[in-house]
Amino acid sequence: MAYALYQNIGLRLPQHSVVGSLNKLFGFHLPVGRTSAFKQHAAKAYEESYNALIKSLCSARLLHADETKVSIKGKTGFVWRQGQATGSDFYISTI
Repeated sequence: MAYALYQNIGLRLPQHSVVGSLNKLFGFHLPVGRTSAFKQHAAKAYEESYNALIKSLCSARLLHADETKVSIKGKTGFVWRQGQATGSDFYISTI
């Protein structure tokens, strides 16, 4: 499931391409809608953590959010940072 989510969300591949590659690579017989079910399952699994993070960020007296365009090994990407006095989070995404 993690590999399918990475391909679909991280690499922005269409669901039909992800299912096709999983079926071919691993000999699965997944229907096209299966990756949608994977995303729904992951969303439910991480909902509590996501809500706790949002609550923490929204309760801060001061919040800093920044997006910076970067080049990583020749690929364009973005780094996002959200921070407050008690800690910060970093996200990196390539295009």
